Amino acid sequence: MSSRGLFSRTLTLCVIGLCLGYASSGQNLNDPLAGLSLGGIAEQLRSEFGPVRFDRQQQLEDRYLMHVRSNAATDLMPKFYQIESASFDENGNMRLPPNLPTMYVATSADGAHAYRLAGFDDSEESFNRLVKETRAQNIVTNQDAESRGLLCAEIVYGISPGWWLGGPLKVKLKAAEHFLSQGKDDGLLLAQKWWESAKGDRDALDISTTKVDAAFRVSVPVFWAPLEGDSPAVVKAYRIAVSSAGTCKLVSDPEVILK
Repeated sequence: MSSRGLFSRTLTLCVIGLCLGYASSGQNLNDPLAGLSLGGIAEQLRSEFGPVRFDRQQQLEDRYLMHVRSNAATDLMPKFYQIESASFDENGNMRLPPNLPTMYVATSADGAHAYRLAGFDDSEESFNRLVKETRAQNIVTNQDAESRGLLCAEIVYGISPGWWLGGPLKVKLKAAEHFLSQGKDDGLLLAQKWWESAKGDRDALDISTTKVDAAFRVSVPVFWAPLEGDSPAVVKAYRIAVSSAGTCKLVSDPEVILK
């Protein structure tokens, strides 16, 4: 069997709870420090979402790497997965999968331990434990810190890259998309009016990184608007502290910087 075929078979087994290293029935699945496998996480999610599968995200693994110069070091790196609803149940019957929230997990290089990331309450603690239990990271420059901060924004805090802003033009485009999604034909005009009337810090609408003492702080501005109701659209900034070791911490609740 090819490696790809073996990998697909492994993920199929995870769906039905037969992953190697699957948590025993006596293990506390709610314990964030428990050495869960992918199968244990799949079992956690079964009651609410039914069978799930794990889609490996190699581009996330590439972004996780920091200054790795040898294949041996790369082989010790963790693997990252996005959780998706399985299209078939344990009996092979097609099912209409529910809408899953954005959820990520990671495993140690040998697959023996799994770490719950975005979509789980302990995502920050779990990610930082992953960093400490794998190869040491070296966050040296603002560029390193921004790369790690944006990775954490996506896979730890569940902030989709599609929400990130990059200056006034991106803000106006997001505002127009918001009004158009509400079925308003004059979305572009409404977005311009909103922009002209909005008050706040217009100099903080780009992703930025600064060094604070021995660590870094990455600011990620996000356009936020409710899907329903009349609440006004705003721009919020998520501020993520990144240590030299590569751990992340959300400094505070998102701050409204434009409304």
